[in-house]
Amino acid sequence: MKSHAVAFYGTTRYKKKVTVTYKQRYWKKRSDGIKQRYHKKVTVKRFKYVKGGQRLTVYGSPEQIKQSKKLMEDWIPKKQYVDRVPARLFLKHPERFARKGKWVDFKEDET
Repeated sequence: MKSHAVAFYGTTRYKKKVTVTYKQRYWKKRSDGIKQRYHKKVTVKRFKYVKGGQRLTVYGSPEQIKQSKKLMEDWIPKKQYVDRVPARLFLKHPERFARKGKWVDFKEDET
């Protein structure tokens, strides 16, 4: 029996940790009694939603690949590219390779 491989790819929206730098303004009372506004440069790490292309390649029997496609519509890959995952293993433990999420656009390509 020949094994088939299918790549699921598309654009997803996911959280990414980014570094943001901005100027924080604050008031300070000088030694001569006058209040003056100062600026301080602040760098913080935040989570931001970004769009990016991702791909997961699954191989196995045609029946397992068909079931994987149904499951893959609700899961997005953890990494940008996940290659050569057995369909049987993906069906049992999808959380090892993907996380819950929605695709912006979803495509399938037989390799």
